[in-house]
Amino acid sequence: MNKLVEQVKTIWENLAPNRRLMTVGILAAVLAGFTWIILSQATTQWTTVASRMNPEDLKAAGISLQEKNIPVRLKEDGSLQVPKEQLDIARLELATVNATSGGVGMELFNESTFGQSSFQETINYHRALEGELGRTIRSIQGVENARVHLVIPKKRLFKKDQLPPTASVKLQLKRGIELDERQIKGMRSLVSSAIAGLQTQHVAIIDQRGNILAPASKGGLMGTSDYLQTQLAYESNLEQRIVDLLEPMVGEGKLRAQVSAEMDFSQVEITEKNLDPDRQVITSENRSSKDSSSTDPKSNGVPGVGGNTPGRVQAVSGKLSNSSNSKKESIQYDTASSVKHTQLPVGRLKKLSIAVAVGYRLVEGKDGASTWEKRTPEEMLKFKELVSKAVGINSERGDQVAVINTKFEPPVVPVPVNIGLPVWANESIKWGSPLLLLLLLILGVVRPIINALKSQPTMVTAGGIVMDGMTEPDGASMNISGGALPAGRNSQVSGERMRLRAIDSTKDDPKRAAQIIRAWLLVED
Repeated sequence: MNKLVEQVKTIWENLAPNRRLMTVGILAAVLAGFTWIILSQATTQWTTVASRMNPEDLKAAGISLQEKNIPVRLKEDGSLQVPKEQLDIARLELATVNATSGGVGMELFNESTFGQSSFQETINYHRALEGELGRTIRSIQGVENARVHLVIPKKRLFKKDQLPPTASVKLQLKRGIELDERQIKGMRSLVSSAIAGLQTQHVAIIDQRGNILAPASKGGLMGTSDYLQTQLAYESNLEQRIVDLLEPMVGEGKLRAQVSAEMDFSQVEITEKNLDPDRQVITSENRSSKDSSSTDPKSNGVPGVGGNTPGRVQAVSGKLSNSSNSKKESIQYDTASSVKHTQLPVGRLKKLSIAVAVGYRLVEGKDGASTWEKRTPEEMLKFKELVSKAVGINSERGDQVAVINTKFEPPVVPVPVNIGLPVWANESIKWGSPLLLLLLLILGVVRPIINALKSQPTMVTAGGIVMDGMTEPDGASMNISGGALPAGRNSQVSGERMRLRAIDSTKDDPKRAAQIIRAWLLVED
């Protein structure tokens, strides 16, 4: 060990100052790299398994994971973290206990409800509906958490007294995520379809900042956002039709179209009653009748045998009377009339304004150079007529169409944004860093030491200093210090002969002689 230390010390003293600084720097870099690798591998890497949970769910999740001997760490932002190597097990455990559901669902009825009142069952049913809807909405991309509140009124005896159900949804969106109109419309349709009698316009949606994403309208068929969406869809449809029509004629990217539609979203109901004086109809008819009757005279006399004797005429009193029937009819006529009830559609087009910009034509000159040339008035007039026919321009309605010819500026090429390294690059850096440090250690430290050892002219041994390259005629090395020669020598070299050879070697190579003397001094020390 002492010999190795002496050799390293000798090599260090022979190194130039710049080589010493480089060696120290390489050793420090390698030591720091290995220290970082060891610490990074030994330190537990935590990853988030659930975030932005309410206190009840957070408590349930922590207890459930601790029961499975999974370490848990709670951060200041309310997120729950577990070791990276146990992330999958933690997710399975949370899914099993519904700790990440953010509320109860239909599993609320898995337990026996014997003895509960109808009011309690109704409340539990509403809670289950809210929880199931919240879980479904959370599965939508971009939504981190969601809560649903339902208001379902009791059924009334009369339909006119029945209140409509309403719903409100509070969304917790992921960082940097914004929902588009289609996603919001889909959420409203999802909630309204899950509740009987719930209409889409009675579903309100807000985000975590309190921004209204979809307001609930109190009446009407659509809300303000629906009106705007309908108008934008109509304008976009006309713009696309214009582009599809003219772009094959003018070239791709040489056409811009903008449509402004003025629409009437008011609800109008019209009732008309038309009278026809040339046509009369019976409105009422009354008929009456009276029957006729007659009265015979009555017989008078003393009751008894005489009055009942056949052939005997009795006295008659009174006169014969007759009556006749009378019939009356009453018919009323009125002028013929018809009633027409019309309900106008919502979103009627009142006025249409269209602006179209057509780019210049690219013409190649005789010398091969390309120049921009304006289009002829005949072409522009043809384009205007095509646009008018395609979108259905009505001059009586006040529609306007403007088609101009202009030069388009070349598009600006966007600067690519650095989105970070891919996964494979990060993994390569992670596992390639130790190999690079090891290679640097070999090339910068180990290899120079080996080269220095190979180029060292002297070697300290138990017998003294042996000069490299000075051998006896039989090929054996000469011992300069006068110590014992290697085993197997049959004769001893005299001191005078050794001295002469040393002098000759010094004359031939002074540099090596200096190295030999330096080695002697080290041995004497």
